[in-house]
Amino acid sequence: MDLQTFYRQRIADFSTIEKECIARDRKLPFYRLLVMLVGIVLFVCLFQNWIFVAILEGVIFTIFFIITVRIDRQNSSKRKECEVLVMLNENEINCLNGNSDFFDDGKRFKTELHPYAHDLDIVGPSSLFQFINRTTLPKSSELLASWLLYPAGNAEIKSRNEAVKELGPKIDWRQRVFFKGFSLKKNENALPRLLNWVKSSTALSFSKAYMMMCKLLSAMTLVSIGLAFVFPIGWWLAALIFLHLIIIRRANPIVKRSHQEVSDNSNVLKIYHEVLQLIENESFDSSKLKDLKALLHSDYRLASKEIKKLSGIVDDFDVRYNVYVHPFLNILLFWDIHQVSRLDKWKQRNANLEQWFDSVAGFEALSSFANFHFNNPDYCFPTMSDKHFVFIANQLGHPLIVETVRVCNDFSMDGTAKVILISGSNMSGKSTFLRTLGINMILAMAGSCVCARDFVFSPVRILSSMRISDSLKDNTSTFFAELKKIESIIKEVENNQKVFFLLDEILRGTNSIDRHIGSTALIKQFIANHAVGIIATHDLALTEMKNDFPTNIENYNFNIKINGDELYFDYLLNQGVCTSMNASILMRKMGIKGI
Repeated sequence: MDLQTFYRQRIADFSTIEKECIARDRKLPFYRLLVMLVGIVLFVCLFQNWIFVAILEGVIFTIFFIITVRIDRQNSSKRKECEVLVMLNENEINCLNGNSDFFDDGKRFKTELHPYAHDLDIVGPSSLFQFINRTTLPKSSELLASWLLYPAGNAEIKSRNEAVKELGPKIDWRQRVFFKGFSLKKNENALPRLLNWVKSSTALSFSKAYMMMCKLLSAMTLVSIGLAFVFPIGWWLAALIFLHLIIIRRANPIVKRSHQEVSDNSNVLKIYHEVLQLIENESFDSSKLKDLKALLHSDYRLASKEIKKLSGIVDDFDVRYNVYVHPFLNILLFWDIHQVSRLDKWKQRNANLEQWFDSVAGFEALSSFANFHFNNPDYCFPTMSDKHFVFIANQLGHPLIVETVRVCNDFSMDGTAKVILISGSNMSGKSTFLRTLGINMILAMAGSCVCARDFVFSPVRILSSMRISDSLKDNTSTFFAELKKIESIIKEVENNQKVFFLLDEILRGTNSIDRHIGSTALIKQFIANHAVGIIATHDLALTEMKNDFPTNIENYNFNIKINGDELYFDYLLNQGVCTSMNASILMRKMGIKGI
């Protein structure tokens, strides 16, 4: 299947539906106006002679008017859905071509202190997170980032693999979930605010006796209003209303606080109800997806229905904004107090609201991996090995490099106390290869497919030192910053942690003699502590360590092809030590003479 053709067809289909909705948008207001005018004219004509017929006609045309309004809303909603889905599928094509700028890059999760995130481009602009991310809600993106930044256990990796395989073909369902979440995105702070409200005190704002008194007073007042047309009890009615006003005034601080916590969330809750409904109505086979779906069921109640009830309460509470209706409802029926009571009861009944957020976050994060799997059908799901250490990959490539220019390599590494030295010229691909190894390991331990034909690995902690820079803020030199990074790796190794280190041009901040002495000592220390890792280096003298450690050190290289003053890079990994360097040629091309 040609994915670009597939997505273009989806764009064409959604665009057609969108155009049909736009055409209906032009007609529906006219139909709505026509129904209203015809209804009013008929009502006036009939009312003079047939009052009951006129009333019946009014009811019928009111129903027709409501139906046309509903059809108009549904058409508008469908048009917006198609508009977002066209945009999503266009950006899927862009992503296939290497441009994922439309999607959230997760730069807020970036930290220099993480053991590999900065070096391997895990989060931030043009990162793995941005390339994979199809989440729309804050909690979902936080979960996806945590999966990429903190490896899962073996059982969890397997369960995520199963879930991703199942969700992969469900592209219509996944994109509908994306649309619903995307609709919530502009109000993304509303859901965390709702969660904070639920986490707050669940004590009743008004006691049961207090609520019973309000109901009794309301009933007495309504009966008194009816009797006032027959008996002279205006003084009694005035006293009751005055009592109502006193109660309302005293309850107002509680009412105002409660309303501020949930107000203007009705539309957000309605959309969230639709997200939950999409999950509840879909059937799943994998244990991970079933467990996530089970979080939406409790005590025979569905999360979507409970959210719909809450939306209704918020709608009723927002009547406070209606200056024509609210004063009468509130004075006669203690409207606001009853809404606060309804909110309290809802909160007590649904204290497990956070697990609904967790469920949606899990589905969105897994859908992101599923989309990555769907867009890359040639990628494999890794096989975990119980042995430490195993890394075997066939046709391993970097997932952030476009397929048309990506160069893949076979690579294997078996056993502990092993260090691989990769030599090569500038720009030959050493650093990219280190990132290729690391980023695929991260994907494997997050529960995703990987950019390889076959992939066998041992779950480990990834530690890297590749991009080191000085810091004026912390008064830290590049050399000292690198030493601090290496120190943290040494501590992990000496604590017998299962780690896989990736080092690029270590100790580059000092002179060549000290660098060679330090690098040699560090490699010996790694071997002595049964560590496993790879070091990219320009120091060819370092590769001679294989003579002293033939079973512990392997030499690989990236060579270049030279034709006169022209350089050719094939980015293919070779065994042995690099035999060609390009720095002198590049310096000559830049104008440095005498080389």
